[in-house]
Amino acid sequence: MNKLILILLSLGLFFSCKYDSQIKPELRISNNLDSLYLKRYTNGMVKEICQVINGKLDGKFFSFFEDGSKMKEYNFEKGIQSGLQYAFFRGCKISEIYFENGKENGWARFFHPGCDHVRDEGAYLYGKREGLWYDYRNKRLTSISIYKLDSIVKVQFQGDTNDESISEQPELEEDCGSCN
Repeated sequence: MNKLILILLSLGLFFSCKYDSQIKPELRISNNLDSLYLKRYTNGMVKEICQVINGKLDGKFFSFFEDGSKMKEYNFEKGIQSGLQYAFFRGCKISEIYFENGKENGWARFFHPGCDHVRDEGAYLYGKREGLWYDYRNKRLTSISIYKLDSIVKVQFQGDTNDESISEQPELEEDCGSCN
């Protein structure tokens, strides 16, 4: 079954690069409660692909923008988000968050779109920011805040906010180069 799923996944991604009016917008390959889902945009590009085992999401879940670039890469175990989860914009990673039992629980990083520069990072505990969180602008540490139950308790460090070199962070790929 796993070999069949890998072959179908490969074929689905291969054919997503070429529009064919014969392609159905949704494909479900099923064996009782086990399925491979492939959803497409009307232009034929793959929208989502995932595996369902015993009626629940299990394994990798991918979603894509209409142009074919990756939007999300999630991991599921028996229907619950687990492990590292990634989000993308314009082909560049914008977040990586560790999940446990369906909630953010562990280290998280958020990136400036297209820059591959860390914007913020810190830990989650049961879905809430907890402990030290670091804020960066232009690859420079600008503040460290202490969180308790998703609220700032104290700003431990605050950099020079009048420093012009860190005040304007590029937000788009054109402004700071490619993430590749």
